[in-house]
Amino acid sequence: YVTPYATSVVALPGQPGVTDPIANVQRQHKLSASLTWVRPVGPGDLRITVYGRNLLNERGLEGALSASGLWAFGFGREPLTYGVMAGYKF
Repeated sequence: YVTPYATSVVALPGQPGVTDPIANVQRQHKLSASLTWVRPVGPGDLRITVYGRNLLNERGLEGALSASGLWAFGFGREPLTYGVMAGYKF
Protein backbone atom coordinates (compact mmCIF):
# COMPACT_ATOMS: atom_id res chain seq x y z
CA TYR A 1 0.00 0.00 0.00
CA VAL A 2 1.45 3.39 -1.01
CA THR A 3 0.02 6.58 0.44
CA PRO A 4 1.06 10.19 -0.14
CA TYR A 5 0.92 12.51 2.83
CA ALA A 6 2.31 15.82 4.00
CA THR A 7 2.95 16.76 7.60
CA SER A 8 3.12 19.98 9.52
CA VAL A 9 3.02 19.68 13.26
CA VAL A 10 2.95 23.27 14.55
CA ALA A 11 1.10 26.53 14.01
CA LEU A 12 2.67 29.97 13.70
CA PRO A 13 3.20 31.52 17.14
CA GLY A 14 0.09 33.48 18.10
CA GLN A 15 -1.80 32.29 15.01
CA PRO A 16 -3.52 28.97 15.70
CA GLY A 17 -4.65 27.24 12.55
CA VAL A 18 -1.91 28.84 10.40
CA THR A 19 0.88 26.41 9.52
CA ASP A 20 4.43 27.47 10.35
CA PRO A 21 6.33 27.05 7.03
CA ILE A 22 9.61 26.36 8.84
CA ALA A 23 8.19 23.00 9.99
CA ASN A 24 6.61 21.86 6.70
CA VAL A 25 7.60 18.46 5.42
CA GLN A 26 7.45 17.39 1.74
CA ARG A 27 4.87 14.94 0.41
CA GLN A 28 5.99 11.39 1.00
CA HIS A 29 5.22 8.01 -0.52
CA LYS A 30 6.08 5.23 1.89
CA LEU A 31 5.98 1.58 0.93
CA SER A 32 6.75 -1.17 3.42
CA ALA A 33 5.94 -4.88 3.30
CA SER A 34 6.47 -8.08 5.24
CA LEU A 35 5.67 -11.75 4.80
CA THR A 36 5.63 -14.24 7.70
CA TRP A 37 5.74 -18.03 7.47
CA VAL A 38 4.68 -19.98 10.59
CA ARG A 39 5.22 -23.70 11.18
CA PRO A 40 4.33 -25.67 14.32
CA VAL A 41 7.47 -27.23 15.79
CA GLY A 42 7.19 -29.15 19.05
CA PRO A 43 5.19 -27.22 21.66
CA GLY A 44 5.50 -23.89 19.82
CA ASP A 45 5.73 -22.17 16.45
CA LEU A 46 8.73 -21.40 14.26
CA ARG A 47 8.33 -18.00 12.56
CA ILE A 48 10.32 -16.66 9.63
CA THR A 49 9.61 -13.11 8.42
CA VAL A 50 10.98 -11.33 5.35
CA TYR A 51 10.50 -7.56 5.47
CA GLY A 52 11.30 -4.36 3.65
CA ARG A 53 10.84 -0.74 4.75
CA ASN A 54 10.92 2.39 2.57
CA LEU A 55 11.04 0.16 -0.51
CA LEU A 56 10.90 3.22 -2.79
CA ASN A 57 14.04 4.54 -1.03
CA GLU A 58 12.65 8.08 -0.81
CA ARG A 59 14.94 10.53 0.97
CA GLY A 60 14.12 13.74 2.81
CA LEU A 61 12.59 14.84 6.10
CA GLU A 62 10.31 12.46 7.97
CA GLY A 63 9.13 15.14 10.34
CA ALA A 64 9.97 18.49 11.86
CA LEU A 65 9.18 20.54 14.94
CA SER A 66 9.40 24.30 15.22
CA ALA A 67 10.63 25.86 18.47
CA SER A 68 8.42 28.97 18.85
CA GLY A 69 9.31 30.09 15.32
CA LEU A 70 12.97 30.57 16.28
CA TRP A 71 14.43 27.39 14.78
CA ALA A 72 13.29 23.95 13.72
CA PHE A 73 14.33 20.40 14.52
CA GLY A 74 14.04 17.82 11.74
CA PHE A 75 14.77 14.13 11.30
CA GLY A 76 15.41 12.20 8.11
CA ARG A 77 13.59 9.21 6.69
CA GLU A 78 14.95 5.76 7.31
CA PRO A 79 16.78 4.51 4.19
CA LEU A 80 15.76 1.38 2.28
CA THR A 81 15.94 -1.41 4.85
CA TYR A 82 15.27 -5.12 4.33
CA GLY A 83 16.02 -8.34 6.08
CA VAL A 84 14.93 -11.65 7.53
CA MET A 85 13.85 -12.35 11.11
CA ALA A 86 13.50 -15.77 12.67
CA GLY A 87 11.98 -16.66 15.99
CA TYR A 88 10.35 -19.37 18.03
CA LYS A 89 7.19 -18.76 20.05
CA PHE A 90 6.85 -21.10 23.05
